[in-house]
Amino acid sequence: MNGHTGRLLLVTREAGAHARIARSLARRGHVIVCVRDGDVALALLERERFDIVLLDVVRSAWSGDRVLERLRRLARRPSVIAMTDAGDREALARCREHGARAVLQRPLDSLSLWEAVEMSLKTT
Repeated sequence: MNGHTGRLLLVTREAGAHARIARSLARRGHVIVCVRDGDVALALLERERFDIVLLDVVRSAWSGDRVLERLRRLARRPSVIAMTDAGDREALARCREHGARAVLQRPLDSLSLWEAVEMSLKTT
């Protein structure tokens, strides 16, 4: 780890992904808060500061597009790393259009995840 650690909000309905991603990032010194719902995520972001939102645009209770759109309106806008299914070019384009700093495709690999988080923290 190079010393860049942050407070990350993970938004996905997939319980297994919560555990894997949170464990992987916590080992690198990050603080992870996991939620399964876009409404809950947005409410937390209004009250608390996060450096990065890891948003599963396919497996969110809300449409990932709607969450991305609402994130753009926040006064304290964190960096967004979107996660989507491999081969979903439309979702990839929409995530970039809505300002996602990075878009990772499933299946996620730890190295790509760590690199995206590190790059986002360096530019936050």
